[in-house]
Formats: sequence, C-alpha cells, structure tokens
Amino acid sequence: MATDLYGIRVLDLAPDEHRVRFRVFVVYYDTEDRGHAPLPDDPSFFLRLLSENGLALDGIYDEAWVGANAHRYVRHVEQVATRNHPVADWARLHDFYYERNGSWRDEDLLAQADYDVEVTGPWCLGSLAVGHSWGSASYISTSDRVWEVDAPTVLDLREPAMRLDPFPGGETDDATPSDLSFSDDGEYLAMTSQNCELVVLRTGDWSEAARVKDSALWGQDIQWVPGTHQITQRNIEGGAELDGDAPIVAYDVDTGSEVDVAPQPREFRSRTGRYRADKCFGRDPVDGAYGAAVSLLTAAGESRLLHLPSGRAYAQGVSFTGDETRMFVGHGGKVHILDPETGRIIKTLNEVGARAVVRPDGAYVAASGDGKLIDLWRVSDGALLMRCRSGGRYLGGTTGLAWSPDGTLLAASVITGHDGYGGEVRIYRAGPPVELALPS
Repeated sequence: MATDLYGIRVLDLAPDEHRVRFRVFVVYYDTEDRGHAPLPDDPSFFLRLLSENGLALDGIYDEAWVGANAHRYVRHVEQVATRNHPVADWARLHDFYYERNGSWRDEDLLAQADYDVEVTGPWCLGSLAVGHSWGSASYISTSDRVWEVDAPTVLDLREPAMRLDPFPGGETDDATPSDLSFSDDGEYLAMTSQNCELVVLRTGDWSEAARVKDSALWGQDIQWVPGTHQITQRNIEGGAELDGDAPIVAYDVDTGSEVDVAPQPREFRSRTGRYRADKCFGRDPVDGAYGAAVSLLTAAGESRLLHLPSGRAYAQGVSFTGDETRMFVGHGGKVHILDPETGRIIKTLNEVGARAVVRPDGAYVAASGDGKLIDLWRVSDGALLMRCRSGGRYLGGTTGLAWSPDGTLLAASVITGHDGYGGEVRIYRAGPPVELALPS
C-alpha cells in the first residue's frame, strides 16, 4: 500500500461550469531535514485525483500517457490560496499524517493550498462531492499544457511524423547527422553528416534531390544563400574578418554544380540576410562591463556589438523571426528577444533553455533541453506546452533543430547510438493534438 503524500478535500463543485475547488494538504514530511512533498503545480496531479473519484482512464498508471493526455481532461489549474507555506513551525510537525473520518490531525499546521480546477466536461468530475476528503498517493509529473488556442498550430512532439535515415551505416561518423537547414522557400531540407556528407531532400515527397560526399566546400556546417537553392559553408563565429567582398563557392542543388556566390559572413542570418550575427564576447559601450554579446552585421554593412545581460555565460545560438523584426538569443539558461534594428531587449524568457530556435511567426520556440528531449514553449507567456522524451540525444541549438519557413515542420537531428554516433532525422508536424478522449 502506497504512503499518502497529500490529503485532499473538495471545497466547492460546479458541474455546470466544469469546475471544482480542491484543498490540498501536504501530509508527508521529513522533519529532521525540514523537507516535504511539494505543493502541486501540474495538471497531471489533478488528473490523478479525478481518476481516484470515478473518472475511468486506462492509461492513468502510465506516466507518459498522463503527460500526453492530462490537458484533454484538465483545462486549467489556478492556485488561489496557500497556508503554512513555507513551513515555519517545524517543531510541531510529524513525518506522517493519516486521514481519519475525513480530516487530519493538526490540519491548521500543515502546508496546504487551494486550487480552482477547470475540466473539459462535467463527466470528468466523477463522484466528487463537496466536503469529501481522502488521502492520496498521487504525485506530480510534467504534462503537456496545450490548450485549444494552441491546438491548430503547435507541434505534436510525442511522436515524430516521420523518421528519416539519410546517413545509414551504424554507429560511425558517416552515419551521424549534424546540421539541418530548410531552404527559404521550404522546397528543400539540407542535412550533413559528421563526416561532411551532404544530402538534400525534397520536402514535397521526401525524395533525394542531391547527395555529395566529403565536400571540402562546407564541411558539416551549412547554410543556404538567401533566396536561392545554393548551399555554402556556415561560418562558425566568422566575425568581421570574413565580411569581405571575395566570392565563395556554393553547391547549386537545381543544377548539381558548383557556383561562385557572394560572401556569406557570420554564423547566423535572418531570412533575407538583412541581418547576420555571431555570438561573441565584448565590452558594453554603456557601462563598460565585459561579457557575452552578439556581433550583428546589417545589410548596409554596419557592424554593431549587442551586449547581453546577466554574467559571462556564452550565448548558445541566434535565430530570427521570418519578418526579421525580432532576434532570439539563447544565453545562460534564458532566451533574450531583441529588436535587431535598435539592439533593445524587448523580453526575456526564463528557464526556457539557451539552445532555442524561434518558429518563423515568433509565437513559439523549440529548445533542446538536457540533450535528451525537446521542449516547446509559447513566447507570449513563456509557458512550457509540450515536452518530447523519446529515445535518443537531440543535437539542439540552431544547427540540429530547424523550422520550415511556414512553421508547420520541425526537423531534429537525433543521435541514437550509445557512444554518441549514429542517428536519424525526425520530422515533427503541426496538428491538433487536443482531441477529447472520452472515457470508455
């Protein structure tokens, strides 16, 4: 029998409004080390409470299922009050509290909170009744938080729409994907291996348009020449020394030949090349502080240093919205949103992860977390919407994650081998993941 972590009481119930108010007591403590079970903050917890009271769900004991489906039943959770949190009077607390006749000893001392929970239909409320109390071993996990407003446009990260194997061959450099880049018109997806082989696929039917082995022209770091089907090298931290006029060589996918093109300076670019950027260090011209910065080159040839706040952590990547009005810079566990014209920081997304790439419309960012997952975040409020935990290690950053120009596809390079070699390219597709799953 599992030990209760929480005590639950129904304070109010409004089936016609699809709403219930819970009071949640923490009933499990470590008084010696002054720790306790956390107050819940995720819809997954409240879905488990509903399942304890008549909502029959076959997948409730599968954490992955709960994470993917909690939003189909629990529409919104709001903490409306807290008491004894943080705990002040540890001397009077015990390690365990047990429900007796609908109450708990010393309820007024327990850490607790009240929550308004909105569900997707009155049938979700099962056998709940005002005043009903029980002990629960339910726990908190991370669930998708995709609401109806997001559903038509967000990705479904739970399972890729397609798995591509452009570099077969086991766990070797030859079989390990690296850079990904969609052409500006979305017609092609180019990718390289860690052994510098180039493959270009047509996105209409995912057929192979080009394959070039071991080219010294681009290595594994590639970019498209703006507005063309020509691929050339992406300069890693190219800097101002590569801002010259000398032509460079590119591969033209349409003709299958090498061509001379204008120089393509800097590591990152906006859609038309109006802005190009490198991540670097520099001195802030305002306060003189030395720290992380972005070196920005404009179409007019002006080079500016945009200083980043909060310490000396190196910037992880730069991406631009499709209309070129916003620049997203991952830095120190945050993402700064800047106006590239003025250099002003408009907004900072906290705890998103520095290896983030903005969708072209600016509404969402995809971020590679600890290397084993992809997060999808909403820009307007910084909310985590969905987390992909499927096997493999995502390269992340602005090289291993790529949005299609219309924002309907996200391509991800994934390392699947145990020693960091071998892998595949996964394609995630936008669609309506919110479909009501009625209980059987």
